[in-house]
Amino acid sequence: MFKKKESSVLVSPSIDPALEKPRWYNRVASWPLIRWAIPTKLALANEELMPLEGELSKMLPLWQRVQVPVIVIQGQKDRLVSPASADFAERELGRRAKIIRVPDAGHFILWQQPSIIGDAVLSLLGQDRSRKIS
Repeated sequence: MFKKKESSVLVSPSIDPALEKPRWYNRVASWPLIRWAIPTKLALANEELMPLEGELSKMLPLWQRVQVPVIVIQGQKDRLVSPASADFAERELGRRAKIIRVPDAGHFILWQQPSIIGDAVLSLLGQDRSRKIS
């Protein structure tokens, strides 16, 4: 049986407001004619990105309130979220954070290397892959 333990695993997280400024192509993708022409998934992703810097700035004082263990998993070749996001988590969370930097991974670690995420979750639960979980 697992002991109840609050914790968090963040995978390729967009968390540092200084790193989440919209790029030129995000601004262009917001123009109505361009937005109409691009695939819906890209348009929605762009809609989420435009206010991100401001929303993350509002969250800055809240990082000190995080009291649970946090594992941050960040690909060092991520082209969507800067690998420096892991540095931000390390600064803001200090000893509450375990940072896993994956040298040869991009943004899609969750799908390309799911065992890394599974191992992180199991470690927070006090388990390891060599033990059977029931």
